Amino acid sequence: MAEDSDADKSEEPTAHKLEKAREKGQIPRSRELTSMLMLGAGLAILWVSGES
Repeated sequence: MAEDSDADKSEEPTAHKLEKAREKGQIPRSRELTSMLMLGAGLAILWVSGES
């Protein structure tokens, strides 16, 4: 019975609940953003190591 899905919730989360989630590291982030940052870091490493 403790299975609450987002579709069943009628109220927005409170500021306190959002703050607690942030403290626990539960922040929404895009998978695409993470992938692009990893790709960019890899390319930067290859570019820097290729110049020496």
